[in-house]
Amino acid sequence: MRKGAIQVGVVGMRVDSRTRSAEQLHRFGEGLDLLVLGYLRDTQNYVQLAPHGLTIWDVAKNRVEKDLEQWEPIIEWVYKK
Repeated sequence: MRKGAIQVGVVGMRVDSRTRSAEQLHRFGEGLDLLVLGYLRDTQNYVQLAPHGLTIWDVAKNRVEKDLEQWEPIIEWVYKK
């Protein structure tokens, strides 16, 4: 793989952006020259929706508003590539 041919971003799963683990992930990404795109909180929304074949985009926005907000920078990065 040629350097720069593929861009890689990291997403912290089940990570609170205000915690030490988020800072550690950020430092890890920097050390490998990887961009940390965001952090997805630990929530039961994904667990409860998956057995029904649903995503957070398939239910009422007020139920998953925080989760949708966390996805915004990730989606923006993907569409810019």
